[in-house]
Amino acid sequence: MSKELAKKVHEIAKLNGIKKKDIAKQLGITQSMLASKINGDTRTSMLQDIANILGVQVSDLIEDKADVIVCPNCMSRYELKK
Repeated sequence: MSKELAKKVHEIAKLNGIKKKDIAKQLGITQSMLASKINGDTRTSMLQDIANILGVQVSDLIEDKADVIVCPNCMSRYELKK
């Protein structure tokens, strides 16, 4: 899951104009420590903190939701119907 988590955090942060250094600063850790936590063993509390900073739900970080898009302006979630 770590590679997928890192990708999701990067994508969502980019959409929201949030830099990883800002996420790390809000968490009170270094950027390299943030990378280690995202790429390694991430506790649920850390996931919740990261999700809060990004303005998303934890499930947005860990689930593959190819059929759901999130508006980067208002963070509304839209499910794509097939």
